[in-house]
Amino acid sequence: MSALPFPSFWDSAAEMVPQAGVARDRLFSGALALPDGLLRLFGEAGVADLQRESITFRMNYSNFDDYWQPLLGGQGPFGTYVATLTLETRRKIEEAVRRAYCSGAPDGERSLTASARKGSVMSSSPSSLHRSSAHE
Repeated sequence: MSALPFPSFWDSAAEMVPQAGVARDRLFSGALALPDGLLRLFGEAGVADLQRESITFRMNYSNFDDYWQPLLGGQGPFGTYVATLTLETRRKIEEAVRRAYCSGAPDGERSLTASARKGSVMSSSPSSLHRSSAHE
């Protein structure tokens, strides 16, 4: 993924908390984060006729709080990790991410883009999947 907001969180957190670096490295170096990782996993499972596509989408935020608050919901790797932080550590990370979000400009509207890879799978085996779509 590119330009996704989460890496600035993980990079900021990793500078302050070593465990965040471990979590970041696991998330962004695993098979699903690599360009052909999902297709490789399907290929290793014996699925043939694999194709890769990318989609790009835009996320619009009215200000930093609009960006930050939903991330604190406790879901997924981000939310699970944030729930383990002390209030002081979370505030320090929040300020570092705020600086990255604002990038020297006043707080306000931002439009961020992200790209995701989509693997389309067509099985060559009648007893296996006939057609499905897997998203990363």
